[in-house]
Amino acid sequence: MTDFCQHALVAHMMNHYEDSQLNYQAYFTRDHSYRTMYLAQLLLSLLERIGGAILGARLFLVLFVALLYLGTYAFARSRKVRGPEWIALGSLPLAFSWPVYSGFLPFVVTAWEKARNARKAPIHWAFTLAVARQKLRKLYPTIED
Repeated sequence: MTDFCQHALVAHMMNHYEDSQLNYQAYFTRDHSYRTMYLAQLLLSLLERIGGAILGARLFLVLFVALLYLGTYAFARSRKVRGPEWIALGSLPLAFSWPVYSGFLPFVVTAWEKARNARKAPIHWAFTLAVARQKLRKLYPTIED
């Protein structure tokens, strides 16, 4: 499974497998054998029990990003990487991480958007429509009759 929503659904099914109203037993069987994402699904299942489905998923994504970054930091320190190289090495796992794109970034952008809207922050455009037309006139030529 590469979609975070599917992982959240598996965690929900793990927590509510015995629920007769949901009737998961009729369609799924439990398999406690080791899978690649089994530990992550167990953690997600535990977080869902503690804070509900949405809060549990958000906590999981925050933990994922923080632990990924800390792991990269520990690796960089063990290799004595310092300076700008550390920033590049530290951001590399986050750049290629599907959970970051599918869950964490929308979560962060939504929180930023709500905070910005709450304080009624104005938008400061970089340039006016007239300036934009002048700068882009080569890309969008006018049609003359």
